[in-house]
Amino acid sequence: MYNKCLASSVTSIETHEPRLTAVTVLTNLGPILIVCVYMPTDTGDGECIEEFISVCSAITALYEECNAVHLIVAGDFNCHIGSRLYDSFSHLIQDNKLLVSDETRLVNAFTYCNDAGTASSWIDHVLCSAVIDKHVSSVDVLTSFVTSDHKPLCITFDGISALMPLCSNIRSAGNKMEPNSVLVDWSRVQSSDIAAYQQMLDTMLSSVSIPSELLLESAEIAANADRVELAIDNYYESVITCISQAGEQCLPVKRGSITDNYVMPGWNDIVHEKHQVARDAFLEWVMLGKPRQGPEFISMKRTRAQFKLALRYCKQHEDMLRADNYANSLADKDYTKFWQHIRKASNGKSTSYATCVGGCSDEESITAMWQSQFEQLYNSVPVQQDKELLFVRLTEASTVSSCNLTVHDIRQACSKQKDGKAVGMDGVAMEAIRYGGSRLLVHVCTLFNMFFRFGIVPKDLMKCVF
Repeated sequence: MYNKCLASSVTSIETHEPRLTAVTVLTNLGPILIVCVYMPTDTGDGECIEEFISVCSAITALYEECNAVHLIVAGDFNCHIGSRLYDSFSHLIQDNKLLVSDETRLVNAFTYCNDAGTASSWIDHVLCSAVIDKHVSSVDVLTSFVTSDHKPLCITFDGISALMPLCSNIRSAGNKMEPNSVLVDWSRVQSSDIAAYQQMLDTMLSSVSIPSELLLESAEIAANADRVELAIDNYYESVITCISQAGEQCLPVKRGSITDNYVMPGWNDIVHEKHQVARDAFLEWVMLGKPRQGPEFISMKRTRAQFKLALRYCKQHEDMLRADNYANSLADKDYTKFWQHIRKASNGKSTSYATCVGGCSDEESITAMWQSQFEQLYNSVPVQQDKELLFVRLTEASTVSSCNLTVHDIRQACSKQKDGKAVGMDGVAMEAIRYGGSRLLVHVCTLFNMFFRFGIVPKDLMKCVF
């Protein structure tokens, strides 16, 4: 169970093992695989050991196959130091480079006590990757809880937060990319749309206040870096908000591509018609007051069952139906559509994170490895002459007059940009600047002159999507 506000960051994993339940959580440390286990009890025979090893192997396989860089395994392991199953338990820890977070923080604890109170043992554990273990703030056995024969084991993490998945083609009105928002479809924009967009944007920008204090030659203002940064951030945000709102109101829009995750092979051929019939029957049943008997109730149940049966068939035969679509595209000689399908399927199987890079598995080691790599790369060629030339040019460009841009400079730079380029975190396309009109170019020119003068760039402008 998890808080529903984290639903977009949590993905359920099919384990094919009744003793395991697993999810992946997208966090600021990367994806974390969380596995809840119920290991077999030591019955004194070899079969229980074999089953224990099998479950451990399933955990290792899950970690290797899923797109996660860290692992947390918690639950009833039914083993303690000195038990017959502890060797297999130790191999699980070593194979996945885990730490027993509860044993390193508790002393003489127990998580199991029989009903008579005559026997107790420490058989519930929490295993974490080294990076995750560093963020464990506390581990407690909740002995005050009245349970059956096990005591709950509570672990708290600090510095780990769930992240919402990013989509580079989706944004909201608040300049943050989120699901179920829209983007301007510049491929369908007509000249009349551009004229309306320019007029609307011009009206909106006329109400934007330029921070006039930043245009004055004031040593007091220049010395107050926090005040300057806040003023530039607010000015930049106001301009971007006007561009976004004007585009949404005047230009053709399209939905983001996040719905690609919910495309069901075979929907149009097998499910769509049954879904429509089931929906009509349901609405008719609701309109009649949701009766619990009668022909409308029977029709609603029957059509819903047929729809669910068709949907279940598509889910169970997803690979086959997808392959049939590929084959149909190839048979119809629609090679463009065929390769589009293949490209999407191949990209969907790619991983966003790597569990091991150059033999390094934790964040600090990977960072140090890349630092060493680039230090050797950048220092491999003598650059003293280039360094001296750079400092000379910086000195020449240090005066305010040499860094002033004009509206003509901005217009010339925009004219050299290409259409159809990917948008950034703010969701603003290059076309929105090029076709925004003269008033927008004045604001852009003023903004960049402020950047050069004070050496400050808005935080939102420095964000990017990888």
